[in-house]
Amino acid sequence: MPRAKGRGAREQHRADRRATYASQVLPHLQAKLDEPPADARVLLVGDDLEQLAAALAPKVAQVALVAIEFERWDALTRQLASYANLQVVQELAELDDPDGFPTEPWTYGVMLLPYHLGTRETNTALQDLADRLVPNAPLYVGGSRTHDWGLAQERLAAIAAPLTTLYSVDPIRVVRGHIRSLAGITTNANL
Repeated sequence: MPRAKGRGAREQHRADRRATYASQVLPHLQAKLDEPPADARVLLVGDDLEQLAAALAPKVAQVALVAIEFERWDALTRQLASYANLQVVQELAELDDPDGFPTEPWTYGVMLLPYHLGTRETNTALQDLADRLVPNAPLYVGGSRTHDWGLAQERLAAIAAPLTTLYSVDPIRVVRGHIRSLAGITTNANL
């Protein structure tokens, strides 16, 4: 059978690759998470973290899920609407107060590296996530060596060191770090 061509076929191929990536990384990432306390405010970044969001919502004070792809955001908003303490957004900036007042920082972070965005965008997303977490908050990140892991881990080590490797069976990696104090940390404005 001839291979499908065109924009639709390319987009479907990319979606299939992201789904395969998520199915390889997510089980290991979810298995290594420590149970957050009941008063935790959990910030999840990644299109495929809806099962984790639904599992955490009844156990913690607040959950926000950042779904990067618009189609996923739309579907997840409907799928997770029954959880009053769970918010689905497309960008971290949507969690900021619209009037510019400071917002309460999050106490627990999880990210499935969005390798498909490219290194620069992935590093920006890591920094944006870290900027919204309280100092010393646990940050769990899962990814794959074959999908820009090395470069993302360098950025992660700068914002959440020391890193503890929780799972490492080539090519999958899952690490935990704790957010450093805001003093001396580079912010997006300085990138």
